Amino acid sequence: MQDYTKTPIMRAQIIMGLVMGIVYLILGLLFIFYPPFLSQFTPMQKILAGVFLALYAIFRFYRVYTIYTKE
Repeated sequence: MQDYTKTPIMRAQIIMGLVMGIVYLILGLLFIFYPPFLSQFTPMQKILAGVFLALYAIFRFYRVYTIYTKE
């Protein structure tokens, strides 16, 4: 078996992936649940953008998880 120790660069990428995933999730939730945020868009556009960002955040978390648990 090979030794898959994480290099400092890989650890930094994992942390950055988690941080960006959290940012996308918070931004998506702001689009959906915070009415004054980007009020120039219609509610349907805000909900669609928020759902897209939330799904993208989930995808990012999944990618970070698969990289972190890679053996």
